[in-house]
Amino acid sequence: MNSGKFYTDEMIEFIRENAPGLSQKELTAYFNNHFSTNKTVKQIAAVCGKHKIRSYTNSFYTDEMLNFLRENIAKSNHKELTKEFNKRFNTNKTVQQIASICARHRIRSIRKTIYPNEMLDFLRKNIVGTRYTDLTNMFNSRFNTTIKEDSIKRLCNEILGIKNMLGRTAYSEKMISFLKENADGKSHKELTDLFNTTFETNKTVKQIRGMCAKNKICSNTKSFYTEEMITFLRNNIHIKSWDKITEYFNTEFCVNKTKKEIQYACGNRGIFPHGFFQRGERRSLGTEIINDGYVYVKVKHPDVWIAKHRMLWERNNGPLPNGYCVIFADCNTRNFDESNLIKVSREELSYLNSHNLRFNNPEYTKVGINIVKVIIKTKERQKELDNEKSKKENQ
Repeated sequence: MNSGKFYTDEMIEFIRENAPGLSQKELTAYFNNHFSTNKTVKQIAAVCGKHKIRSYTNSFYTDEMLNFLRENIAKSNHKELTKEFNKRFNTNKTVQQIASICARHRIRSIRKTIYPNEMLDFLRKNIVGTRYTDLTNMFNSRFNTTIKEDSIKRLCNEILGIKNMLGRTAYSEKMISFLKENADGKSHKELTDLFNTTFETNKTVKQIRGMCAKNKICSNTKSFYTEEMITFLRNNIHIKSWDKITEYFNTEFCVNKTKKEIQYACGNRGIFPHGFFQRGERRSLGTEIINDGYVYVKVKHPDVWIAKHRMLWERNNGPLPNGYCVIFADCNTRNFDESNLIKVSREELSYLNSHNLRFNNPEYTKVGINIVKVIIKTKERQKELDNEKSKKENQ
């Protein structure tokens, strides 16, 4: 047995208790000293990953540490910031570790020549309760600059760590109810005009469409049809010409639907003129196609296909159990002879492929399957022995 892969419950608990705050190298040395072992850093790292134990010191940063970095990143470079950080929290971080954690949390450093402390303090003081558009105008007026709104927003969000949601106008419950009640039968443009007139706003079609999608409100006229309209289409579909159906429909209901909209409405509801078929029904039962090198047979409408080799195997042997598949003994996907179709488990197939034990000669492939079964059985037995030994040592 490989001792490098064996860990008792006591060892796992020791690693879990001592991992925080230690690097994997320090944790490995501490582990070997405590249990008189000779584990490598790679082995300890593997067991930490297997049991989801984090031991990297550069991943442990408190909110206080992150706020310190965020507040001081604009005042110094990474080297100076690292010195201040280590002094403040009595740590021994490297410049690379500080730069990495800053990048991970989008704490960006900026040059004083571009944004001096006076500008940063101005933004910190005025961002609360101010829209980004107004804040940008105030900033440019105060410092005689031409900074764009996106730059001010990025500066506030990513560098100062302050987000202001006032740039987005909230929708009240009354507005949401209005959209739900008035969406039916109207396009997004019509709904937007009605919304702006009612609430004296200046919403765009894109904003109203996004709010409808967020609240699952259907306002697309292409998908809105009354039961009377659907019945009319079903009763007159025998006309065969989409142009005439569209013309009669618009005349009957005083609308202005296009031929494409009528086709879309009929297709979604399975309404087709005589001679038109759904995509899945264009092929008759028993039709064979080739996909990814395998032959598939259509067995059911509207669009149900099954691999031909599996269908033939199940015809002779019954339903294929879960976790199993059928392979070709000679690797020829066109040879459907009964003796060439072999049932194997997914695990066995994985070993056959990874160990290159599938051959053009069927007899060689069958020998490969027997080898794989021995490998799997050996590993299962080895696992049982490991568990028994672990239980004895824990007693």
